[in-house]
Amino acid sequence: MKAKYLNDVEAAPRAIGWPGLIKKDDGKWYFPAGYITDLPDCYRLVQMGVAEPADEECTLRACMTSAEMKAAQRQQDMVGKGIHPDDYQRYLDGEIIGYDEDGNDLPGPNWQEEEDDDGE
Repeated sequence: MKAKYLNDVEAAPRAIGWPGLIKKDDGKWYFPAGYITDLPDCYRLVQMGVAEPADEECTLRACMTSAEMKAAQRQQDMVGKGIHPDDYQRYLDGEIIGYDEDGNDLPGPNWQEEEDDDGE
């Protein structure tokens, strides 16, 4: 059963040394985007939105429609960026793109300044 990673994914320590892994500037090893893994439970990566099926067996085992896979990928994107669940819709609407190091909103393309309660 095979699945293809959608983004670079940090490799578990036991995977270091596998062919195809890349070492980034942070000193960690990664499966690069497009890496095809062949594991008995890789369909779970598809269900989590980390990968897409790379063969029919994985597609069948993941048991997801294309729309469900896209939704899982959107969810994984938000989780990976540290978006708080209360802000998922704001992120999807383009109001924010994430947070700064102090936890303040980073304005997105659809950012709207909030008005004060006193009308100022």
